[in-house]
Amino acid sequence: MLSGLFDRYPNLKIIIGQMGEMLAFWAWRLDHRLKEEGWREKIECKKTITEYLNTNIFLTTSGFFDTPSLMHAISTVSTDRIMFSVDYPYEDNLKASQWLDSVQLNDEDKMKISYLNAANLLKI
Repeated sequence: MLSGLFDRYPNLKIIIGQMGEMLAFWAWRLDHRLKEEGWREKIECKKTITEYLNTNIFLTTSGFFDTPSLMHAISTVSTDRIMFSVDYPYEDNLKASQWLDSVQLNDEDKMKISYLNAANLLKI
């Protein structure tokens, strides 16, 4: 992101597993630190990390069936950028599905996370 990759290829989309490998959790700090004096001259990106997360990156739930983690990711990138994934064989498909069913989200957001986001991204 810092290299300006998404500025050169604005339509590029990347899927990152394991709840985005903590990027959603680090987004505020990265945005904050990169605004500090001295950093702007060292990086080539034109937007904040949060902006790239919301335009070029999709996160999956694989291996992270923790509701507070999901809610934080949603607060950073919205339900439009999160896709359900299990991380089988390391995680159990049934338990992961039961977890998603138990999360307090409206039906539309659950459908986005469950399959609509992936179907739209992959054009299937």
